[in-house]
Amino acid sequence: MTLRLDARTWLGQKNGLINLIRALAQDYPSLAVILDGYSVPEGPLGRTATRHVASEAAVAEEIVGELEPQVRVKNLIGARLLEAIVWSEQADFYIAHHGTLQHKIGWLANRPGVVHAGKNLDFRIARHPAFTAREGAVPPVYVFGTVARDDRRRGDARPDMFSYELDWRELLAAAAPGLRAAVAARRAVHFTDGELQPAASASKGSPT
Repeated sequence: MTLRLDARTWLGQKNGLINLIRALAQDYPSLAVILDGYSVPEGPLGRTATRHVASEAAVAEEIVGELEPQVRVKNLIGARLLEAIVWSEQADFYIAHHGTLQHKIGWLANRPGVVHAGKNLDFRIARHPAFTAREGAVPPVYVFGTVARDDRRRGDARPDMFSYELDWRELLAAAAPGLRAAVAARRAVHFTDGELQPAASASKGSPT
């Protein structure tokens, strides 16, 4: 799952993600969540990147604090980009914001998932690179929220610079068929000392 603040985002996503994760944990008691957000490029961080990481990390901590202790969460906010890409390979399914947050797992790991965006993008999605950037790509399912805020700055013509309101239950319903299929075909996920580990670095032995 992804977290994005400031602009072109799901308003109310903190409570929405808490409720969504709780509902999924009821259906999948062994649920493990990878929480992705701003990834850090190589080199020193600028002020903007530092601000993004700090604000997203604070919200992520609040989300995790509201979850039941048995729900395993790997927080990748502020992680290096290459680490986020490695972890995307460990996921079975995703629920992500439209844009680069989806590209890391949808384009590179080619996983099935659900993408949310504002209703203003509805008519553009069929031509969006999310469906064509990778040969043999698994197409995402889109859920569109009600546009509630214009985040464009002067001279910014990007069509997705709007934030939106969304009912988390719509995401749950949209994800259900694909998630069931992904879980049925799930690869082994390794846990070491109670910590979710990428399969490439996990110790050998029987998966748990």
